[in-house]
Amino acid sequence: ANLLIAQGAMMGAICAADFVLFYIFWEIMLLPIFFMIGLYGGEKRVPATIKITIYTIAGSLLMLAALIYVGVSYHAQFGKWSFSVVDLAQLDLSGGFAVLAFIMFMLAFAIKIPLFPFHTWLPDAYTEAPTSTTFVLSAIMAKIGVYGVIRFVVPIFEVEFTRFALLLSLSGVVGMMYCGIAAIAQKDMKRMLAFSSASHMGVIALGVFCMNVQALTGSLFQIVAHATSTGVLFMFVGLMEERMETRTIADLGGIAYRAPILATFFGIAMLASVGLPGTSGFIGEFLIILGAVKFNVIIGVLAGTTLIIGVCYMLWMFQRVFFEQTNELTEKFKDLSLLESLTFLPVILLIIFMGIYPQPFINKIEPAAEQQIATYYSTHQTQ
Repeated sequence: ANLLIAQGAMMGAICAADFVLFYIFWEIMLLPIFFMIGLYGGEKRVPATIKITIYTIAGSLLMLAALIYVGVSYHAQFGKWSFSVVDLAQLDLSGGFAVLAFIMFMLAFAIKIPLFPFHTWLPDAYTEAPTSTTFVLSAIMAKIGVYGVIRFVVPIFEVEFTRFALLLSLSGVVGMMYCGIAAIAQKDMKRMLAFSSASHMGVIALGVFCMNVQALTGSLFQIVAHATSTGVLFMFVGLMEERMETRTIADLGGIAYRAPILATFFGIAMLASVGLPGTSGFIGEFLIILGAVKFNVIIGVLAGTTLIIGVCYMLWMFQRVFFEQTNELTEKFKDLSLLESLTFLPVILLIIFMGIYPQPFINKIEPAAEQQIATYYSTHQTQ
C-alpha cells in the first residue's frame, strides 16, 4: 500500500503543471517513505527515518515560503492569483527577495537530489530502508529533485540561476568526489552503493546546471540509465542479503563460481554504473562531460577525472564479492531461479540496448532539451 501511495504521489508531482499541486504531491511522497523505513527497515531504522524526515520537511518549509513569495509577486505584477508554471515564468523578479526565494527553492531540491553538503541523510536512509524502498528512493524519488529544478526553478529564476550556476556546478562536482571517495571506504555493500548513487546524482545535477543542450540531454538520458543500473544493483544486494543474511563485503567471495547468471547480470549493471562504453551509463555521462567542458573547462575536467573513482570502488567490490575464494557462507549460495532471471532480464537488455543504440531515446529527449534551453536564453536576453 505504501509503495502504491508513493508511486501515485510521484506521478502526481511529475504531471503537475501548477506549483501548489506539485507541492502537495511533493509532501505526500514523504509519508509512505517514512512508514516503509520506520516500520520495515533495518536495526537503525528509527534514527535514519528521523533524519530523512527532518531534512525533507525543512526543505519543504523553505519551498512553501518561496512559493508564497512567488504567488504574491505574481498577484502584485498582474493583479490576479495564479500558480501555473506557464504564468509564473512571465514574472520579472529581481532584488534580494528573489535571490532568497531562489536559494530556498534550490535548498529544497538539493536536499532531495541530494547535492553536497545536504547528502548526509542518504547513506543511512538507503542502507536501513527495505530493498524496495531503497529502489524507489534511488531510482525515482531523487530524480524528482532534478526534475523540480528543470521544471520550476529555471523558468522562474533565470537571472538567479545564471548567477549561481558555477557555484551549483562546483557543488555537483564536489559531491561526486566526496561520495566517490567515501564509497571506497565502506564495508557494507548497500552503504557503498548508497554513496555511489549520491555520486551519480551529482553528475546528473551537474548536467542541469551547465545549461546547454548536450549537458541537459545527457542528464535526462542519465536519469533513466542510473535508475536501471543502480536500481537493479540495489535489488541484487537485497537478494544476496536475503539468502546469506549479510551485506559485509569481507564476508563474501567466490559467488561467481556458484551463481554465474547473477554474477553476469550484476557485472553488466555494475559496468553500466561506472559508464563503460556499450552500456547505458556511458552515453549520458559522455554528454554531460561534453556539456560541462563547454560550460567551464575546469569543471568538465574535474567531473571527467572524478568518474574514475567510481570505476575503482565498483571493480574492487566486484572482485572481492564475486571472485577470490568461496567460504562457508557463499559455498551453498544458489543462482537466480528461472523466474528471477526472467524478471531481471528485460532491465539488463535495456541497459545494453540503451548503450549500443541510444538514438531512439536521444530523439525523444533532445527536442525538449533544445526547447528548454532556447526558452531560457531568450528570456534571459530579454531581461
